Amino acid sequence: MGTLTRYEIPAALPAFVEIEGGAFTSHEKATLAQWRYHGSKGNDRQIVDQLLLLAAKVGVPDDVPLVPRLIAASGDNVVVLHVKPKK
Repeated sequence: MGTLTRYEIPAALPAFVEIEGGAFTSHEKATLAQWRYHGSKGNDRQIVDQLLLLAAKVGVPDDVPLVPRLIAASGDNVVVLHVKPKK
């Protein structure tokens, strides 16, 4: 039996995600598309890259809140590390 690749949801997420129009939303409510926009602005690049990788593996649609979907989809190869906002 092969070894599963282990993916981790980052433990420290930004409290707010920058969305179009210069507005912000909480990381719990931000959709995949909003996280992608946040990362495109150069914000939290490493965290966003990890979340986008996980979203691709799980198959999250653009219009769904990302973090709750990843937590719900977590299993043997996706680990939730007590998600909390960064200060």
